[in-house]
Amino acid sequence: QFALIMRQTMGSSNVDISEGIETKVQKINGTHGEIPIRIYQSGAINKTKPAIIFFHGGGFVGGTSQVTENFCKVMAEQLEGIVLNVEYRLAPEFQAPVASDECYAVVKWAHECASELGINPNQIAVAGDSAGGNLAAVCSYLDRQQENNLIAFQALLYPAIYLDEETLAAKQWPIEKFGANPALSAKLAPGFVGMAASHEMIRTVYAGELDVH
Repeated sequence: QFALIMRQTMGSSNVDISEGIETKVQKINGTHGEIPIRIYQSGAINKTKPAIIFFHGGGFVGGTSQVTENFCKVMAEQLEGIVLNVEYRLAPEFQAPVASDECYAVVKWAHECASELGINPNQIAVAGDSAGGNLAAVCSYLDRQQENNLIAFQALLYPAIYLDEETLAAKQWPIEKFGANPALSAKLAPGFVGMAASHEMIRTVYAGELDVH
């Protein structure tokens, strides 16, 4: 129940500052059903381009590709390439490894359909923020483990890599380390406390019976 309440608080409106971005929405078949993808393209259409496959954050229980759309558009513009924004399934309705299965399925699809999409198959990157950073790292791990070599680069934005209590306890980040003034610290502290409590929720709601070590 807490996860669903948490989901309702996620995301905020933002402004599109990109220019000249072609956008299309597509769905691909996955093991757990169709996977919606938003595809953003910049530059000439008649040449292959590098691509970033982006996974949004949200603690594995929230967030949408709509929230990260404008961010992905700017990436496509600056990259002069293609960005795929993935709408993977969320917990608690779909526990691990559903999200990572879907994210890596998009990686494989992008490589298989590279010619059709205008992607250089040797320049495919994965990226994500928070939980999305975790999923990007998992995709890279699966790619290496399966010896597919589809991913050339990963960019992890404040990734939620560690979920086990032992590692989290050893990596404490008290608010004082951020150099915030006392007045700001008082405002931020409840959020940090809430984030700390969310790890247990993520372990149980998202990971379920999986070993998170």
